[in-house]
Amino acid sequence: MLSPSKSARLWSTKEMSEIGHKYKFEGLVSLEGDGSDGDADTPASGVNSDQDEVEPELDWTLPVPEVLCQSKALSWVKTVLICTRGRELPGNFNPLLIVELFWEQSENWQELAEDHLQDVSKLCSNFVIDLLRDICPADVPPPRVQASVVEESLKSRMEAGEAELKKLLQDRKRWYQLLIWRIEIEPG
Repeated sequence: MLSPSKSARLWSTKEMSEIGHKYKFEGLVSLEGDGSDGDADTPASGVNSDQDEVEPELDWTLPVPEVLCQSKALSWVKTVLICTRGRELPGNFNPLLIVELFWEQSENWQELAEDHLQDVSKLCSNFVIDLLRDICPADVPPPRVQASVVEESLKSRMEAGEAELKKLLQDRKRWYQLLIWRIEIEPG
């Protein structure tokens, strides 16, 4: 049977933030105020080093985030600030700035979620195949049971997962449109 440490890659928060963002910032002070940039090479607590091995079937093909130093990061924010100007009173905070920065940083999330859905589907299928090999009587081949009973269930679960992801992505778009609408209508 598949062991969790060998069948799936458990991603730490640091790794997810790195592959899920467009930019990686270096040289910025962390929120804790300890002067570090949060990029220490120490492993996350509770993460086993055996989990660093990724099975070839689990494929993460997201682009590596572009590394920005503090001056380039501030330049990026300034550019977005200039592009979102005009909806606030002088001297007031512009909420569109945060929205635009978030949207640009999270542009990989759809691809990340789709890859995760595919990987979970593969892991579930492999788990069921291994389980059937262990519990089926010797005279009943596991592929026959899998094809007749389990395959349709796995397929419907995958379709349900894809439908849920589609709903989440639509909600994300609607949230953005609603926020823009509220900012335009409600005076700050």
